[in-house]
Parts: sequence; structure tokens; C-alpha cells
Amino acid sequence: MIRAAAPDCLQSSGLAFKLLHLPLPASLQKVYADRVAAGIARLASPLAKPAPRTRAQRQRLRIGYLSADFGRHPVGYLTRSIYASHDRRRFEIFGYALAGDDGSENFRAIASGCDQLVDTRPLSLEQLAARIAADSIDVLVDLNGYTRGGRTHVLALRPAPVQVLSDACPQRRELARRQIRFLRVSSARENRSSSIPIVAAHPSRRAG
Repeated sequence: MIRAAAPDCLQSSGLAFKLLHLPLPASLQKVYADRVAAGIARLASPLAKPAPRTRAQRQRLRIGYLSADFGRHPVGYLTRSIYASHDRRRFEIFGYALAGDDGSENFRAIASGCDQLVDTRPLSLEQLAARIAADSIDVLVDLNGYTRGGRTHVLALRPAPVQVLSDACPQRRELARRQIRFLRVSSARENRSSSIPIVAAHPSRRAG
């Protein structure tokens, strides 16, 4: 069934999410997820990758959150407190709003919890990747995965050295351009390592 699907169907990342609700074996889900990931990588391959940047000498780690759901959406409500809760002595928080301001109080609360919030709607994929790289983001957290409003292709351009996934969509793990769910940060000053859970929520979301 999936192996014989039309090529345009195989480009539908939203279907990768919808398949979670069908009684399909994991092996078939992986077949489709692999094809979606390959399609994303293929479509992004002609695009210009941002120029590598030397990480500035600064005290704080820069974390960027990429999401279309900062406003009236379960993801926005569930992650609302995350942004302001980071230790500002150690982290600087950037929000990349894929859907812009929906006028909600929730969006304003999230925006106030970020050091910078960027409206990415006017930006092409290449421009968005260049902006993330120019902001010198150390860790980029994708909160959308294969759901509506996401811009997964930008991760294939590797705008950040570490790209982290929210825990909403198992298929997103097949995208080879993404890396880890939890980040281990070594502190040379303290001569120790600490595990930092970037995203712990398992939000319910709409399909794309």
C-alpha cells in the first residue's frame, strides 16, 4: 500500500503524522518516514546552506525554538512556561515564529519569555537558515516536526550545530539532518557534564 503510493503522496510530511493513528506495523511506518525524510533532504539539497560561523566567545548558550504554534494551540499552551524558565545566566532564548502573532495572550506570554522573537513569515527557507546561523544559535529545537505550519526543510540546511527534536512525532527521527533529543553540555569551567532536557512535553497537535 505505502510502497505503491504515488510520488506526490510520498512528499506529504503531514501524512507521516496521520499514519500514527492507523493500526499499521512499525515497519511500514518507518518505510514511509524514510521516504518523507529522503524527500525533504532531496528538495533542500539545491538550496544554499548558510556559511559556517565561528561561535562567539560568550557565557550563555543560545537556544532557538522553531514553531508555528506559539499562540492558541496545545503546543503553545503546554510549552508556555518553558521559555521564561531557562536560567538566563546560562541560556539566551530565541523564538522563531513560523505563523506569526495570532493576537493571543498566550503568544504574548511566550514572546515575553524569549530574549528575541522573530517573525519568520517573510523569509524563504534559505533566508530563515541564514538568519538562524547569523543569530549564532547553538541548539535549534524544532517543535513542529511533520505537522501543519512546520518548515522541516530548514533543518536540512543545518543552520545550527545541534538540532533537537520535540517528542511529538516518532517519524521525525528518520530525518537524518536532525540529531538528538537531549543535549549533553560539558562545562570546562566546572570540569563536569550536565544533561539538559530541552523539551519534555508530549503535546497533542493537529495534522498537517
